[in-house]
Amino acid sequence: MAGLVVASAMATIGLALTFLVFPAGYLSDRMGRKPLNLAGGLLMALGVFLLLLATLSVLAGTALLLRVSGRRSGPKQRTERGSRFSVLSSLFRSIADSP
Repeated sequence: MAGLVVASAMATIGLALTFLVFPAGYLSDRMGRKPLNLAGGLLMALGVFLLLLATLSVLAGTALLLRVSGRRSGPKQRTERGSRFSVLSSLFRSIADSP
């Protein structure tokens, strides 16, 4: 079940990127990069605010997605295992693993 959640989240991100890359490039050419960076920062802040209102299942899904993405990119040695997770991922993991 968890694998299906991660796969659907990754597919959603891939589709969103597919449809947004070219319009974002066009807007960047027309308006400049600074306004788009500002808009992206505001959207990210909105996403963080919405995450504050999320239920535990949404947080667990986010933690699972971040945990999988951390495993796919990073060192493979056991001694460096903790370095591949960001602080935010570790926070979500501790929330998801709590009883």
